[in-house]
Amino acid sequence: MPQNEKKAGTLRRIIIIDDNPDIHKDFATILTAKSDLSQLESLESELLGTEQLPPKWRGYQFDLDFATQGREGLEKIKFAMMHQMPYQLAFVDMRMPPGWDGLKTIEEIWRVDPDIQVIICTAYSDFSWEEINQKLGITENLLILKKPFDSSEVAQLASTLTQKWILAKKAEMKRDELERLVTQRTKDLNESNQQLKREMAERRELAAQLVRFQKMEAVGTLAAGVAHDLNNILSGILSYPDLLLMKMQKDDPMYRPLSVIRRSGQKAAAIVQDMLTLARRNVAVKEPVDFSALIRDFLDGPECRSILGYHPDVCIDTQIGSESFAVLGSAVHLEKLVMNLISNAAESIEEMGTVTISLDYEQLTGALPGYGAVKPGGYVKLMVADQGIGIDKDDLDHIFEPFFTKKKMGRSGTGLGMTVVWDTVNHHQGYIEVNSKLGHGTSIAVYLPISDRQVEESASKVKQEDLTGRGERILVVDDVAEQREIATAIFEELGYAADAVTSGQSALDYIEKQPVDLLLLDMIMDPGMDGLETFKRVLSKYPDQKVLIASGYTKSDRVRSALQLGASFIHKPYRLEEITRAVKNTLYTSSP
Repeated sequence: MPQNEKKAGTLRRIIIIDDNPDIHKDFATILTAKSDLSQLESLESELLGTEQLPPKWRGYQFDLDFATQGREGLEKIKFAMMHQMPYQLAFVDMRMPPGWDGLKTIEEIWRVDPDIQVIICTAYSDFSWEEINQKLGITENLLILKKPFDSSEVAQLASTLTQKWILAKKAEMKRDELERLVTQRTKDLNESNQQLKREMAERRELAAQLVRFQKMEAVGTLAAGVAHDLNNILSGILSYPDLLLMKMQKDDPMYRPLSVIRRSGQKAAAIVQDMLTLARRNVAVKEPVDFSALIRDFLDGPECRSILGYHPDVCIDTQIGSESFAVLGSAVHLEKLVMNLISNAAESIEEMGTVTISLDYEQLTGALPGYGAVKPGGYVKLMVADQGIGIDKDDLDHIFEPFFTKKKMGRSGTGLGMTVVWDTVNHHQGYIEVNSKLGHGTSIAVYLPISDRQVEESASKVKQEDLTGRGERILVVDDVAEQREIATAIFEELGYAADAVTSGQSALDYIEKQPVDLLLLDMIMDPGMDGLETFKRVLSKYPDQKVLIASGYTKSDRVRSALQLGASFIHKPYRLEEITRAVKNTLYTSSP
């Protein structure tokens, strides 16, 4: 058959399975010889009075194939199916000795091709319709044609059943396409639903972060309003106990009460500093910090010993190698981060237990809980894990909120420790991950971006021994009478010659009459010149003057400006040891 007919879809494949070759010729005459068929139909119509086949039934082209036995026909159907050229219709004789009969043949054919239309051709009533249905099953793909058959009936059946097969296949293709579209649409909807869930989760997280920011901003605003006055008040609570304890033996009845006063003052000062950190009044310095060395120094330092002193049944397992990891940030804030994590871990252990601290390199490429996508790159990963009581699932979302705690009274710190941790990590462009289960401890991982900038060597500092003075003259400049009194008392007790004035102008007037070795200069003084302006005026006349700036705002913009001009810095409220060391370092080390 011409290829254009196949492409047009008008070619219908039919197989005739009959043991009589003459029957094959009859089918060929009826279904392929269009001109002869037309003449026969006309003659039949004239002689028998039958209606001639309508022209539309002769519009189909049939591709006929023949087999004389059921097995032969089955093999041809298998071959056609294998080459994707299936038959649409099979005419099957009921009696085909010596092989299979028609029912057996049809049964085997439908095992191979269940969609093929079948017409049983028989001159005898070998089986009833009920018996045929029982043998082959009830189906709409089977008809019976009695022999001798009418040519018009054969042509109409061939046209109708092949068209039925084609339409069924088209419907099947449409159904498959519809199923494919439904499947794809369902997949798209599921992906959209998952994306929507992710976006909603991200929005909830952003909303939670906004709430945290607002809470911290409120805390910071409160702190900024009272910090200066609180620091001045705390100076007396911190410094006078130091002075008095220097003159007492440990068995003195007042030694313990004074120690308690001093510790209470230290806790109050820590709360103020944490609040200032959250307020961002303490501007973080961005410089390369050896994070590995910072952690090792902290673990060997007095603050870590103090934490363990409060928790004598807690031990620390350190898993930090010799490799150095540089982080761009503020050493002061990073040390507070480490301190708060270790302190929080130790406080969570009610009896005996271990706090494990590890430091490793981590390459982040994917996502972290609570952040979604993270900035790819190299990070130093600080892990602090404890064997404590763990955190309830409902509380995990609140642990970074200011003053949120489930600890027992007397065991907790400022109530801002974890808030400071979160804030510090955030402002160092890092990430934090918390895993905890009630009764099974907690592990907190902090990821900080690694810096390729070189860590600078710190300037040499005065040694611990001999922090006392040798008569050096110090001028205290502060607008608060208690601050002047405390500072001069400390310096005189330690062997310095100390005096005090109330303003920057008074300091300038004093130096003109009496040179001094060191100015202890308060940054905030009202009214009149503040510490920075006073320092600039002093430098204009006395460029080599040693100056130690005192402020409750660590490294604020004006403090940093003073440091760039060569001043040293001490944080208020200061303890005796801190002010003594700061004075020695300023007097006997070169200016930065």
